Amino acid sequence: MKSKYFLLIPFFILFITFCKKPRSGNYVYEESGVKSTYLKEGATAYTLTDKGNINSSVDARLKNKSNSTLYIDNVPWDINGDSVTNRNNSTTPQGTGSTLKSYYSYRGIITGKKSIEGVFSRIQVYTSYTNVRVDSASGTFKYHKK
Repeated sequence: MKSKYFLLIPFFILFITFCKKPRSGNYVYEESGVKSTYLKEGATAYTLTDKGNINSSVDARLKNKSNSTLYIDNVPWDINGDSVTNRNNSTTPQGTGSTLKSYYSYRGIITGKKSIEGVFSRIQVYTSYTNVRVDSASGTFKYHKK
């Protein structure tokens, strides 16, 4: 009798694991946090020129491709158990003497079949000769099924 129940345990664990993965479909993306802009001209120190709150909501499309990748608006996110991550950095020339460097990081937890919650950080650094502008934002995000 005990052996029958013992054999069901692995199937139950697999069932729970696969059921928690978010389902494909239409979602709403919400984020809240703070944003800041710093400027530096020549040899001067960085100066905070703008600071504010972020509260936004947009529609998003979520698509499951495999057990290790989730696509949100055609952007791949890595899945590791209940954790999801999306990170990137890039450098883009903007013309003679100008560069735009971007970095973003989203780290979240799959909280159910219809929800992902986590934290984000975004930084953009625009350099033009000796002038620098830094835009940063950080806070929390949530994807939930419509």
